[in-house]
Parts: sequence; C-alpha cells; structure tokens
Amino acid sequence: MGSHPIDLTTIFGCGFVMHMKKLTLIIVLALFDGIAMQSQTHTTNETPIVLITSIESDGIVGMELLNNFWDKSEDEVLVAYPNCKFYKGLLKGKYERKENLIIPSNGALITIYTNEQIFSRESFLSEGQFSIGDEFFIGKNKSKIIANQKGELILKIE
Repeated sequence: MGSHPIDLTTIFGCGFVMHMKKLTLIIVLALFDGIAMQSQTHTTNETPIVLITSIESDGIVGMELLNNFWDKSEDEVLVAYPNCKFYKGLLKGKYERKENLIIPSNGALITIYTNEQIFSRESFLSEGQFSIGDEFFIGKNKSKIIANQKGELILKIE
C-alpha cells in the first residue's frame, strides 16, 4: 500500500485551503512584528529619560523614556520598581528599546540631574560621592563618569 498525499481541497473545498493559507500568513506576520517590536535601535540628539536608581546598591537599575514614565501613576511606578528612586536625565546617542526600558549603546552620553528627583523622598545622589573616572554598570553596560558638576553627573557608555 503506497503513501498518497492527502488533498485538502477535495476534502474541505478550495475556500477552506485558501482561508488556512491566509490565516498562516497572518500568524507569521504577527509573530515577526512582535519580534521586530521587541528591540528597536534609535539615535537621538537629546532624549529626556528617567534613571531608576536602587536605594540599596546606589546603582542605576534601568532607564525609561520620560514620556512613557509620565503615563504611569506613582503607585504603579513604585510597585514596578520597589526600593528605587527616580531622576530626570538626558540621553544623547544610540539606544535600543526593549519594552519600556532603554538600553544605551557604546558611546552614548547620559546626563543625570541629581537635583531633579521624581516622587521626591530623601536625597540619594550627591555630587560628592562620585568622582570623574568612576566606573559602574547601567544594566549590562559599563559606564564612566566624565563630568561632575553642580546638579549634574555625565556618564559615557563604554
């Protein structure tokens, strides 16, 4: 007994097969669109951001676009980022977006406005605790302080 391919057109009719092909194409396009939207690279002269800093480790745990950040209530932000403080800043250079988070590329500059805390609590960042040349990580990216002026820390992603 030989193997014969099943002809779905004879069983279900031509309309069913065309419908299935369209459905498959829609699913493939939706999956591709979802993957493409996961990570996008952008270049900017100056983008307002929010730096999310850990109270416990004194490190930057993430960055979001300021406009996206304002769309959330204070309660939503504090639940999403417990034990964190939030500072306004600027990003210059290339970066990627993964969901709401910003991932700066090598060479990008980040300015942290240490005197512009959002949902202000006690002071966290002070110019005296950082020196030019200090290195630390922002997520997985290494950064170096290149300027420390009154109310501003400027970092370069390496």
